[in-house]
Amino acid sequence: MLRAEVRYRLLAPAADDGDLAAFYAARGHAPVWIDGGLKPQAQALLDRVRDAEADGLDAGRYRPDDLAAALAAAATGDPARLAEAELMLSRTLADFVLDLRQGRGDAGQAFVDPQVGSPPLTVRAVLDQAAQGDEPDLAAVTRMNPIYDGFRRALAAYRARAEAGEADLGEESLILANLERARALPAEFGDRFILVDTAARQLWLYEDGELRTAMRVAVGKPDQPTPLMTGLIRHAIFNPYWNIPADLVRTTVARNVLDQGLGYLQTEGMVVFAGYEDDSPELDPATLDWEAIYRGDLEVRVRQRPGPRNMMGKVKLMLPNPLGIYLHDTPNKAVFGEEARYVSSGCVRLEDAVALAAQLLGDTALEKAAGEEIEQQVNLEKPVPVYITYFTAMPSGGGLALREDIYGRDAPLLAQLQGGGPALAQAGR
Repeated sequence: MLRAEVRYRLLAPAADDGDLAAFYAARGHAPVWIDGGLKPQAQALLDRVRDAEADGLDAGRYRPDDLAAALAAAATGDPARLAEAELMLSRTLADFVLDLRQGRGDAGQAFVDPQVGSPPLTVRAVLDQAAQGDEPDLAAVTRMNPIYDGFRRALAAYRARAEAGEADLGEESLILANLERARALPAEFGDRFILVDTAARQLWLYEDGELRTAMRVAVGKPDQPTPLMTGLIRHAIFNPYWNIPADLVRTTVARNVLDQGLGYLQTEGMVVFAGYEDDSPELDPATLDWEAIYRGDLEVRVRQRPGPRNMMGKVKLMLPNPLGIYLHDTPNKAVFGEEARYVSSGCVRLEDAVALAAQLLGDTALEKAAGEEIEQQVNLEKPVPVYITYFTAMPSGGGLALREDIYGRDAPLLAQLQGGGPALAQAGR
């Protein structure tokens, strides 16, 4: 009887919910939330969405009063009311989890490798995961990463202080912006992973839940920000060549040739090619119009040989991606003694790239780094996820450690969250 009621309601023209209909059709319209009567998880879901503000979400979006009324009506045991509650519970769960686990606005991560990150989140995926066992598994579908959990606790602590009249009014906005960035990260980071926080200019390598390596990094300039992205380090290149980006060829290399002469290229170990193809011929720099190159009227490729002056240093760690971002060594170690390490064109420069490579590759890395200045690629036995983030605040010691919003991302993100999509929680505003 209950299966028939569920099917009838999904087939009604007013239902118009293809995702829900497909989920129930695949399970023969068997209920998820009902076994004779409502399962305890039905009330647990109602309680969770009523408290959605704890996750920076608008509880009203999930119509908790309507859901509560549906659960009360279902308590009579009437099949029609049970079916109505069944479908409302599944729809509410899907809506809540989709909002909970997907970064909104410009908080989203670019997942640049198909083998990293969670599969695309859909209504069907949420419900399939929740209904894998005999009981709906709310914990599995609402599980978040440890960084997110820290911000969620910080938001609760802020609101407790706000009620006592002891809170800094600007603190909530910082927590909400960074909670959103944490929301965009996967629930599970993996057994071994690298976390880069560009706002803190810091890198951490974790393995089996333990911190193995931490180091300072230098990241993109304010006008060339390092993007929020997730990828996989698949190989290392020791003694790398550096194919200088076209804009730097024009603004830096050509300018220095004009100022210092062709000897600049020889001193820096730079070779000029006609183009970026592997078979492009090498060109004689003396035959080129460097004024035209500087103006942008002529484009050439300039490659720097391996060596002590190479801007890639001894090793670069490659995470294939269309953005051209990777982690690499640098001969300019003085930058790591500075506080504001926003100096790159978007890539992440490492304080001790050889040490990080050694953690990933063992003694092979040390051997290759100490060897001849010949470019060599070494593949990782198992690719390592890299999460490049941007947290302008981080829970610390019961408070917040603040970082400068050097890329100016907080205000636009908060405006996006308030202006569209699931609304920001309004508590405390």
